[in-house]
Amino acid sequence: MALLLGAYVVTRDGREDAASRSAKGVAETEGPLENTTATKRELLARVSAAIRSRGNEGTGLDLLAYTDLAAARRQLGLPENAGFPGPGKRRLLFAFASRPLFSFGTLFGASPGLGVLGEVLESEHVEAAASTNEAFSGPGTDQVYSDDVIAVRTRQPFEEIASRLTSEGGYEAVADGLVVGGGRPNGRVASAVSDLHRFPFRAVGDAEGGVVVLGGSEESARATLGGEKTKLTPAAKLLAQLPGASGVARGRFGAPCVAAIGLTEDARPREGVLVAIVDDEAEASRFHFGGRTYESGPGYPALDGEVAFSAAMAEGSRARVRFRSTDERNATRIPAEEVEFPYGCAER
Repeated sequence: MALLLGAYVVTRDGREDAASRSAKGVAETEGPLENTTATKRELLARVSAAIRSRGNEGTGLDLLAYTDLAAARRQLGLPENAGFPGPGKRRLLFAFASRPLFSFGTLFGASPGLGVLGEVLESEHVEAAASTNEAFSGPGTDQVYSDDVIAVRTRQPFEEIASRLTSEGGYEAVADGLVVGGGRPNGRVASAVSDLHRFPFRAVGDAEGGVVVLGGSEESARATLGGEKTKLTPAAKLLAQLPGASGVARGRFGAPCVAAIGLTEDARPREGVLVAIVDDEAEASRFHFGGRTYESGPGYPALDGEVAFSAAMAEGSRARVRFRSTDERNATRIPAEEVEFPYGCAER
């Protein structure tokens, strides 16, 4: 694999991320863009492979976030190469993107951004992403553990991404095609605080079809690279089945009878669905979200509007509730304690 070394240098002072380049109308990528062919199921399968490789299937660590940014751009009426963040509709596009792309920048304030990820990935070329990010109750985590991964479908050439890491980030190409390093031992947790301005993923690889894999360790990256045909975990399977441009799902966690819970939604209209899969026949009255409304306030500060849930329904082992949101800036989030215990399990 040829690496275009030295094509891009990340400087410690005055450096620009993809969002600022996009805002200035600067086309940073030169040459042909990647031909992207990977499907939603393939991205979820690759993340499932990383989850299975660590024995996390069917647990609270069976955790996935996914966003189809190409679909979200179409729903919002934005150009197919619209970057993020930005004003107006691109604020919600960025909130959707932040679900799978972790939180090594900031989602809030006057100038939100992807931070160090935005210095390597050009947002205007990212079409979809799936990851192990915890984004059910917030924009995501600001730590990357050894078993964390992101599978990104992007038109940005992998050689350019690798060049940006090797020219300044302390990465180097190894025999099996990975680019590894960053001055961090394999397996060490990366933090937005202790690793400020450093790319948080130790290993990066090219899965072809426009898919670039970012892994918290070499092992997790390799599992993801070879995982395009892996059987989906329970959380990934639920996420694959639900409609919507963006969503999150989690495997068995707090409530003992809940096998998986998932939420997906669209950017336009601002509607979505929340589903819990239980071990026995589901009962709508046990699903705690039916008829609920979340409103912005001290208990829910990351909400600019309201989220209203309809009456719960049940069919087979699934409890389901649809919702509408008036928030045009933020992705829908569920308080952590309600994700952990979303359904009233019967005593045995």
